[in-house]
Amino acid sequence: MAILITIRRAPGVDQDLLRRAARAALRAEGLPSTAELSVLVTDDEEVRELNRDYRGVDAATDVLAFPQQPPTGRPCAGGEPRFDIAEGDAPHLLGDVVVAAPTARRQARERRRAFGEEMALLVIHGVLHLAGWRDESEAEKRRMLRRGREIWRLAPGTPASRAR
Repeated sequence: MAILITIRRAPGVDQDLLRRAARAALRAEGLPSTAELSVLVTDDEEVRELNRDYRGVDAATDVLAFPQQPPTGRPCAGGEPRFDIAEGDAPHLLGDVVVAAPTARRQARERRRAFGEEMALLVIHGVLHLAGWRDESEAEKRRMLRRGREIWRLAPGTPASRAR
């Protein structure tokens, strides 16, 4: 699994932690080792511009996901179609996840969790979107957030996984 992480205008971000979170989400969703994605960590202004330019929403947000192509194949646990990629296939670029570090820092304080954990959960959330999950309804949001926390608890190297 190739995971490219770029950090721009966002000091204090642990790339290894984000890579572990992304890899855990890819594995949890059953995507093969040929899956590839990029993660950009940047500031609120750049995320606002991307949100405006690509989604028509002129506001900052915590995480955006830009799939390279629509998912196809069997449904994922979120009920949406998943990619038909098998081990041994050529590399498959899933897409890009963009995280706003200042928003993540604020949310971490509000939610009384570590900044690194908030960043990891946002990366996982973005990967779930690339895998076909949606969070347009309240029920979908709850399912997706629950799945993200579950993946984070099982991710190697996290405090929760070491306690198991």
